[in-house]
Amino acid sequence: MSTMPTLTEQIIRTFVGEQNFQQGQHHVRDGAIVNPERQVMALKAYCYFI
Repeated sequence: MSTMPTLTEQIIRTFVGEQNFQQGQHHVRDGAIVNPERQVMALKAYCYFI
């Protein structure tokens, strides 16, 4: 059985790019990202924009 790879902030930054990462952090601070969770090999959340 294989194990799940460790998911770090740096891995996410590298994958999505710095500009997208910063924008995502802004949305989290504003409360637009709700119920974030890891599902197998994906990150999922509800995202609300006003």
